[in-house]
Amino acid sequence: MSQSILYLVPTQEFPIGDFQNIIQEYLTKNQLIDGLYSEEYGWLAAGDNAGGIFLDSEGAFEYAEIRDSKNLRLVPEEVGPDFTATCVYCGSGLGAILYEKVAEFYENEGEEGSCADFGELSIQCNSCSQSQSITALKLPEDRLLSRQFIQFVEIDSEANPAFIGKLEALLQCELIVIYV
Repeated sequence: MSQSILYLVPTQEFPIGDFQNIIQEYLTKNQLIDGLYSEEYGWLAAGDNAGGIFLDSEGAFEYAEIRDSKNLRLVPEEVGPDFTATCVYCGSGLGAILYEKVAEFYENEGEEGSCADFGELSIQCNSCSQSQSITALKLPEDRLLSRQFIQFVEIDSEANPAFIGKLEALLQCELIVIYV
C-alpha cells in the first residue's frame, strides 16, 4: 500500500470535546487503541484489536490522533510545493504562495507550542492583489478544512468499510475518507 496516513473527517461538526470523547471511548472499549503512544503530543497507541480497523486484519498503525479543536486545520496537513489552490477573485493559481504561507504557519505554530487556527491564515494573490482567507480559497478535492478528524499514521492496509460504517452509525454522520 502506498498510502501511509488515513484521515476520517466527519461531515458535521460536533461541540468541542464531544467528538474526541465519542471516538476515544469507542476505540478504547473495542481495544482498537491502548493508551498513549506519545504523552507530549497526545498520540494514541494501537490496541490489541487494531487490525479490525483495516481490510488486512494483520494491519495496524503506528499511532492515532483524534483532533477536536475550535481551530480549523488543513486536512491532510501535509502540503508540498505542487499544492494547488485557486484565487476566488481571478481564478489564478495560488499553490506556491499557499505553500510558503502554510510552511511559515507551521513553523510559527511550533514556536508557540499550540494548535494555531488555519481560519486566520490570509493569502494575497499575485495576479489581482486581492487578499483572501484560506477558508475562501478553492482547494483541491482531496483537501479540506476541519476542526475535527481522526488520523491513523503509518498504516499497512486500507480501512475496513465495516469499521467506518460503525463510526458513522455512532456519530450519526458520514465520514470523509482520505488517504495520503
